[in-house]
Amino acid sequence: MPHEYNNSTGELIVHSNAMNDIISYKPNWIVRNGIMLFLCIISLMVALTFFIEYPDIVYAKAKLVSINPPVALKAKVTGKLTKLYVQEHDSVQRGTVIAVMESIAAPEKVVAVTEAIDGMKRLLNSSEIEMAMKYFDEASLKTGWGNDLGEVQEDFYRFATAYREFRQYLSNGFYLRKKAMLDADITFLQRLHSNLLQQNKILQEDVSLATTTFKANESLSKDKVISSLDYRNEKSKLLSKSMSLPQLAASLIANEAAMHEKRKEVLQLENEIAQQKNAFIQSVNSFSAALSQWQSLYLIKAPVSGRVVFSDFVQENQNYVISQTLCLIDPVNSQYFAQVQIRQENFGKINIGQDVLLKLPAYPYQEFGLLKGTLSFIAVVPTDSGFIGKIAFKNGLYTNQQKQLQYREGLMADAEIITSARKLSDRIFESFNALLRRN
Repeated sequence: MPHEYNNSTGELIVHSNAMNDIISYKPNWIVRNGIMLFLCIISLMVALTFFIEYPDIVYAKAKLVSINPPVALKAKVTGKLTKLYVQEHDSVQRGTVIAVMESIAAPEKVVAVTEAIDGMKRLLNSSEIEMAMKYFDEASLKTGWGNDLGEVQEDFYRFATAYREFRQYLSNGFYLRKKAMLDADITFLQRLHSNLLQQNKILQEDVSLATTTFKANESLSKDKVISSLDYRNEKSKLLSKSMSLPQLAASLIANEAAMHEKRKEVLQLENEIAQQKNAFIQSVNSFSAALSQWQSLYLIKAPVSGRVVFSDFVQENQNYVISQTLCLIDPVNSQYFAQVQIRQENFGKINIGQDVLLKLPAYPYQEFGLLKGTLSFIAVVPTDSGFIGKIAFKNGLYTNQQKQLQYREGLMADAEIITSARKLSDRIFESFNALLRRN
């Protein structure tokens, strides 16, 4: 049986085999140094609290907003997409035709007629009527322009009728020729009026001389120098010349009345021409409106300049229904920001310039990442739901994982406003201090 001596008394100490196994067993390293290891780990954890930053966050709700947002192009009629002119990511200018919907009209014919009508309208607005009428002629009305207009065919017929009627009032038409003749008649009457005025002047001078001669003869007759017969002859001559003055005055009045009637006819004709012109311009505008309506329904045009983005698979001869989206035009100068509703809880911690992280439910942040922004504005006056703020993005709609998010109107987000980047040790000490103050 194993035994040993007690060093102090010198007595022999006898142990059992089990005890001797325990005493002779050498513990593992972890057992012998476990306390020291535990203390080292605790010390390391405490030390790390002085380096690890644990941000103070205020949570809020935000909504994505865009200046010049992407514009969705939607079908305005139900039917097939007969022609597609663009591909994904093509750059287009405002007014570019993106696609054509099914129609009984020939699109190229409608576009050509529209260009002609637009040119005519510009010249009519500049009062260049003769030049405006050269956009069409009888041959083009019957063959060149009048075919394959489909839905706007009836509007074209009404325009063609108004065009033919108004053409009668132009320089080669009946009404302007009649006006030219009336102007010539007025010119003749004016010349006649001048001639009558000259005759009247001469006759008045002649009557004046005859009156002077008669007065002299009348004096001689009183003095018995001339005979009564001579006196009566001189008086007869004066009366004969004086009678011509009322006749000439009547001719002047008749001439002025004739000129007045001619001028009245010219005014009536000019008013009729003006009315016909207004009616023709109204017909042009009505036809132009019908063409614009057709193009808005069957031609899918880019409302802004930008880049084509398809939201779904698009191909020719594919059926679409009204309001179904074909594609989007993303303007190159789009600017995005987030409008955030900040509650009054912890509002005092929030300041302009603080970093904000946005998590969009539509784009799970575990897969797409977070949007980083900066709080750039806080409203002074609160609303019922709190204070309104503006978050400016640092990298647009690119997340911290370098993935670009597709903007959609009304996208909501969960905003995390980082008010301070305090260390973990500060938070622990604050908790202890708060606990001590309570006690």
